[in-house]
Amino acid sequence: MELQAAGASVLLAAIKEELFAIESEKLTGALSPEEYATIKAGLESVLKRELARATHS
Repeated sequence: MELQAAGASVLLAAIKEELFAIESEKLTGALSPEEYATIKAGLESVLKRELARATHS
């Protein structure tokens, strides 16, 4: 169980970092609004799934 919790923690940290990175890239113009929206929606989907999994464990 601890290994699973550690894996979830690493995943959540990676998602948080990636959300910050795409926000920064959007602000600098490195990502178009469409790219940003697509990537953010994907990351949020993974985040919601992981949070749901964590509450059911």
